[in-house]
Order: sequence, then C-alpha cells, then structure tokens
Amino acid sequence: MEKILSQASIILSIPKKMRPITLWFCGSAFRHSVVLRSVILFLYLLIPAAVIAWDNPSAHLTTFGTGTGPFHQDNVYHLLDGQDTYGQSNAVAFDVAREGAYENVTLRCSLRILAGGDGGSFVLLNTSEYGKRGPAPFVKSWAEPNLTKTFAVGIDVHNPPNNEPFGPWGNYLGMPEREISLHWDGREIVKRLAPVEFRGNFTELEIIVHHVIGGAEVTVRISGEALYDRFFVAGMLPYETRLAIGAGTRGDATTEFDIKNLLFSQNNPSRPQRPPKHVQVFNHIRIGNAAPSYEKEITLPPLGWAYGRLILTLQIHDSGADWEKWDQSGHLYIVDSNGDRHDIVQFITSFRTPCHWKVDVTHFRPWLAGKVKFGIETGTSSGRLRAHFFCRNRHRNEP
Repeated sequence: MEKILSQASIILSIPKKMRPITLWFCGSAFRHSVVLRSVILFLYLLIPAAVIAWDNPSAHLTTFGTGTGPFHQDNVYHLLDGQDTYGQSNAVAFDVAREGAYENVTLRCSLRILAGGDGGSFVLLNTSEYGKRGPAPFVKSWAEPNLTKTFAVGIDVHNPPNNEPFGPWGNYLGMPEREISLHWDGREIVKRLAPVEFRGNFTELEIIVHHVIGGAEVTVRISGEALYDRFFVAGMLPYETRLAIGAGTRGDATTEFDIKNLLFSQNNPSRPQRPPKHVQVFNHIRIGNAAPSYEKEITLPPLGWAYGRLILTLQIHDSGADWEKWDQSGHLYIVDSNGDRHDIVQFITSFRTPCHWKVDVTHFRPWLAGKVKFGIETGTSSGRLRAHFFCRNRHRNEP
C-alpha cells in the first residue's frame, strides 16, 4: 500500500546555555513503497509557574441537530433532550475565565450516560482557533471530537458486537460498549475499553492534563478507576483554553448525557519555553524495487547533554497514482558500530490513508547520541529515494 511517512520527531531538554536540536526525516512513496517525510529531534526546558483558580463563566447552550436541545435544570446540564430523539447534536460551552495558558488543567464532574448511542465528549477548546467566548463549534460526531489544536476526551457507548474483524465496528469479540478515547489536534490518539461499567447512573469522572517537556501527561479516572494514568500526548504544549461539552445520538440509537457537580480548574501559568532546533535527515525518500531501504548518518548531541524527552514523529502521505492499495509493514531503525540494526519504531501503512504518529522514544536515548546512522525500510521490494539535510535554530524567549 502506498503512503508517505512524513514526519518523525524526538523531544529532549538541555541545559539553558545549550542549543536544542531537531531531527527531520522526509520522504514520499510509490507503488509498494512508503515515504518517510521527517524525523525531528526537539529539546525542551521545563519552566515553573504560579497558580490561579478558575471562576465559573457564562455558559452557551447550542443545538446542531434535531430535538429540543440541551437545557440546565436543578444544577444539572442535560446535553440531550431525554426523549429518545434520533439525530441530536448538542453542546454547552463556557467563556474564558482567566486568560493565558496553564501548565495544569483539571476537570471533575458526575457523569450520567445510558447505553445506546452515540456518546459525548469533554473538549478543551483552543481559543486561538475557536475564540475566547461564545458557543461551541460544530462537531460531526461528539464521540469522535477531532478539533484543530484542541485536546478532548471522547465517551463512546456505541460499538455493536459483530462477526466482521475488518468491519466498521471491529467489535468481533463482543466487548462491552463503553470506550473512552483521547484526541489531540484533529486526531484520535488512543481508545480504550473502560475497566468498569459506568453506563446507567451518575458516576465520578476526572480528567487531569499536566503539561511537561514536549507534551502533556493525561490522567482519566472513571468510577474511581484510572483508565489513563499519566498517558503522554506528544506535542500538546500549553495553550489558552475554555471548556466545552458535547453529546449526540445516532439515526438508529439514542442515549442520555447529563453532567452535574462540574468543576474546571487551571493552575500554574505557563512561561515561554525554549523552542527546538531542527536537524533534517531524510527528505522525500522514495523506496522502490531497486532499494527497499535507505540509511543516512547524522551527528546528534553527546550523551552528556541534559534532556527531557525524545519524540519521534512519523507521517505518511499520498504519493499519487502509484500509491499502493495494500498496507505494508515498515520500521525506522539505527545501525550500531557493529553493523547491527536496532528498531526504534515499527509502523504499518493504512490502506491509502494519510497517517501521523508521535511516539515517545526517550528510552532509546543511549543510542541517540553522537554520530548515528538512521535507516527506514518497508516490507516490500520497491525503491528509489532522495534525501537532504538541513539544520535550523529557532531560539525564541530563551530563558
């Protein structure tokens, strides 16, 4: 299958007087080929901040679909009309209470959602994209809240059991329909089955976002159980946010989605961080029948440099008419002084669908220092490539 692996990034932090470095791999794919577009090495510094509490701002209730819309009654936000109306899409959004970005964001509430479909989500709207006040933006499915430069937690209660492993639902094992997903910058990052039953009665939900070097650690607890415990989301740096909550029903299934005891807090205002330095390694690599792999040596900071985290970003993009229809396995690796290969990230192309992944590879730091030979290879015998290298310094607001 033909796709283009377009980016890979690695994120670390270094001493204040040292320069951060970024590593780029770039490429494109043809039939039976994959294109690695970039691998980036980021070095970040951790910066302390102060604490500010959040006040309860104005709420904006919005309906985008059928039904009588959401309403607030007896200190409960009813996102759906409670009349089993199909095709609902409703939201409540709150204005910004304190301007600026914060290192820590916490949401606690009591959630009631019934079995059925579709579901809902809790969204930390990025004000640079969706404004400081006013109603929530339209979302096609509130169970899949993919919004630009925005983090969200999706609650999905519709995943019907079936016998099709490659069907649209994929629930061929007949698992309970209670999944919770994390979304960032227009993509679903991860989706997991909740370990406890939360459908039916009010249950406690807690979402904690703690920004760290190179991204954020996310904790989600439902009914007292941690489904995500400091799960790292790469690239999710602090941004000014306001809260929105949305819910919807399907054309063939309904549910109810109620919220009470809502508490949303932000603390530790963020400060400017040292931006990364980018070192491009692979650029528009084309792998064909003659060359199933490609390797290049670069120089990275020495092992003695202090660092915070290494993030590898892999991106696959369309290669045009020759884009292979089927998926192919591949891996990004390094070659040691003995000529042995060590995999850094394994991947698979996804049936002519552009992909973008960010992976924490900090544990490979001992291999990623000094002169390092990187390689990219796919599970097919195809190939022609081209590559170039560049280095950028982007010092801004350096502490």
